[in-house]
Amino acid sequence: MSTTAKTPRTSSSNRAPDAVAQQTQAVGDATRQQLAMAVDQMAAMYRAAEAMQLIQHQLTQRMALRHQQMAEKLRNADTPADFLSLQSVLLTSGLQEAVQYWQELGSSTMKMQGEMMNRATATASEAASNAEPAALQTNPMIQAWQTLFLSPLNGLAAATRH
Repeated sequence: MSTTAKTPRTSSSNRAPDAVAQQTQAVGDATRQQLAMAVDQMAAMYRAAEAMQLIQHQLTQRMALRHQQMAEKLRNADTPADFLSLQSVLLTSGLQEAVQYWQELGSSTMKMQGEMMNRATATASEAASNAEPAALQTNPMIQAWQTLFLSPLNGLAAATRH
């Protein structure tokens, strides 16, 4: 057996577990924030789907009533001119309802999109303000991989400019 003495670990090696723990916590916090944002976005989508369903429900109620009234008028039409006039009114009102429906649906969609963007922006700015300064620094390993894969592209871009 050898009689060489084992050297004690240096203080820098004691700091390594702390750095790993900080990075692990930062990754866990980022994952938690991303999941919370995704679930929040899904809640906004479900609210938007509910609003769209309400728009469709209101449209079907209006159209059912209008067609029921038109059916009565068509039964009582005396002349072919009355019959054609009622058909024209039915067609025109149907087109107007379709335009109104698409406008309401588009408005609802834009409202949902704005809500989702506001929530994503608020969540991202909150996550950035809560982030540790060390967590915001890029990992040297990631920088090396980026350099490895982007350097050929950077050379190609420089060659095409000349």
